[in-house]
Amino acid sequence: MLVSAPAGWGKTVLLASWATARGAGWLTVGPRHLDGARLLADVEAGLSDGESRPLVLDDAHLLRGDGVTALRELVADGGIRVVAAARFDPDLRLGRLRLAGRLGELRASDLAFTDEEGAELLAAMGLSLRSDQVSRLVARTEGWAAGLRLAGLSLAGEDDPEAFVAGFAGDDRAVADYLTGEVLDSQPWGTRDFLLRTSIAERLCGELADALTGAHDGALTLERLAGDGMFLIALDRRRRWYRYHGLFREHLRARLRVEQPDAERSLHARAGAWLAANCRSREAVAHALAAGDAGGCDRLLAEQWVELLAGGQDAEVVLAASERRRGDPRLAVAAAAGRLERGDAAGAEARLEAARGAEGDVELIAALLRARARGDVEAARRGAARMRMQAGPAAPAALRAVTHLELGVTEFAHGLPDAAAEQLEAARALAAEVGAEWVILGCSGRAAALEAAAGRLVRAEAAGRAAIATAERRGWHRSAPAAWAQAGLAAVHWQRDELPDAERRCDAAAVAAHASAESRALVAVRALRAQLAAAGGDLERSRGLAQAVEPDMRSGGGLLARWVEALGPAAWALPGERGPIAEATAWLQRGDPVAALRRVEAIAEGDSPSHPASRLHAHVIAAVARHSLGRHEEASRALEQALAIASGEGYRRPFVGGFPLRRLLERQLARPTAHAPLVAELLDALQERERAPAGLLEPLSEREQAVLRLLPTLLSYTEIGSELFVAVNTVKTHVKSVYRKLDVSNRRDAVARARALRLI
Repeated sequence: MLVSAPAGWGKTVLLASWATARGAGWLTVGPRHLDGARLLADVEAGLSDGESRPLVLDDAHLLRGDGVTALRELVADGGIRVVAAARFDPDLRLGRLRLAGRLGELRASDLAFTDEEGAELLAAMGLSLRSDQVSRLVARTEGWAAGLRLAGLSLAGEDDPEAFVAGFAGDDRAVADYLTGEVLDSQPWGTRDFLLRTSIAERLCGELADALTGAHDGALTLERLAGDGMFLIALDRRRRWYRYHGLFREHLRARLRVEQPDAERSLHARAGAWLAANCRSREAVAHALAAGDAGGCDRLLAEQWVELLAGGQDAEVVLAASERRRGDPRLAVAAAAGRLERGDAAGAEARLEAARGAEGDVELIAALLRARARGDVEAARRGAARMRMQAGPAAPAALRAVTHLELGVTEFAHGLPDAAAEQLEAARALAAEVGAEWVILGCSGRAAALEAAAGRLVRAEAAGRAAIATAERRGWHRSAPAAWAQAGLAAVHWQRDELPDAERRCDAAAVAAHASAESRALVAVRALRAQLAAAGGDLERSRGLAQAVEPDMRSGGGLLARWVEALGPAAWALPGERGPIAEATAWLQRGDPVAALRRVEAIAEGDSPSHPASRLHAHVIAAVARHSLGRHEEASRALEQALAIASGEGYRRPFVGGFPLRRLLERQLARPTAHAPLVAELLDALQERERAPAGLLEPLSEREQAVLRLLPTLLSYTEIGSELFVAVNTVKTHVKSVYRKLDVSNRRDAVARARALRLI
């Protein structure tokens, strides 16, 4: 049995535990075992009791020459079961053993920690992380045991786990020290230089390595390094393409900047030129952007302008390239698209002036971007139609995807959810064909909000989580689509009565929306915050938030109207401002079930088209009203209809948000129902709500809690005031009060203390 993986994958720990349980012999290979006779003598001594039991050889990769020959003979004899742990495969003629069925293998992929194992490891270190934070750390480390443990050691001294997880990389001091000591320091100069120079590429083949190093043995070097356990992973069965482990690559790039500070830009230029010449335009663009004006890369960028539109590159870098080549309309169009993603419509129009007089696809895309900048849906539709007509199906998939995306985003911003959904889905499908992740993010992030607004929680959650995973992996977590994805997930958490998670997602959405100037996402988030404030008993703040965003809601079109309807009845609404659901709720609370029924029966019976959330609330109100009137069979049927809607999508809030449902649910559980598990879950939730919550000796007010929740974000006091609709001086007053009640003196300590007390 060969257990082969680079340093830190837990080989020795795993086998030590296994050997103890199985009574296996143990031998750690050292320099003396280069002598085959000594190796065999130590093996015999380790198994001197004569029992037939396996033998573990740790660090078997250290064997050379006579020692390897002795081990090969030992294995070939078959008299002893050998378990060899090695950083790379020893020369044991593994192919012959594999063919004979006498070889078992465990590799790094088998040893990689799962999310559950990562959570167990970090918990054993005394760390308490959310499941999503554990998942992100496992993903960043690729399940590397040492990486997870080193992350845990670094986390122990951090006050803000969220910020640490978001920024954890291969240049973390603990990781860097380990990789330097265990891997880099043992390499000869030539290998070390090869590693540093090739680290700028996400994927490597021999020819690309030669272009970066100026040598001619790149393929052989890559094959050797992969065999030597150098955190290098083969990407195909022919072993032509490789990639470094993510943390190792980040560490190498950090060392390159320190040891060869002038080399990075020229290396990117070389990589860009090679990739462009070999028809790998998307990868070429990323390197050309990193190279700046080195090596004529601006010309390469202009030639790959469609990839710039579909790639999500840094808008400022694209703008700089456009400035250097002012006469090139292709770069002007790419720069304009970047300005639009930053919410700068005026800046986009200014850049598009340089594209006037352009021809072909460039002119068509410029017209489409100009329409988006002006919010002119009809012009955008005409532009997209012209593009489809003139470019036709033979146009590159990326260009067609961008066309659908720009029209979909224009319709989305104009509040046309159904039209936007159609265009965004078309864009996503085309982008998936060519792996255009920025376009996919732009579609899936907004799709999360569209699905949440339509009441389709399962689809909203799937789209939102996919979008956030892409955004965090690519560093796009402060973009407009990321803001909408977080908002969509916040709405899902709200409907499922996961209020702390909804608050957390609202905070993340607000940060991304501020960074990308996505004002409509801020409006949507604030509408949800109004619901959360009402759920917390702060009706004054709830009404303030609702009144502040009401003008934007009126001008936001169908999307925001549908969004508000999806969130449920407005607890803050005054008489005369309420819809039928809110009015029925009010009549029910006043003790008039007949009046309540009158307002929801048409919705509950489906006599008119209505939102799923409205139908669900209508059924719940009808059930409560009929139950109070003694019409128990009708009440049970109405509740069963509500449960049917809720069970498929995971709705919980309408049942636990204030209606007197306990007795009705208990009755339902005693009847034949198709949703007994859901009824039991809802009863548990209602019982949990009746328990007195733990708190500080001097509890925080609702406003202070709202301020506290925003302290871990990157928002300034002015932006926090904007989120809470209070003056910046009011924010400062609340912050001082929070500090006093938490017995701290600064923002960092307040966050740490609040996390320790489970307040955030």
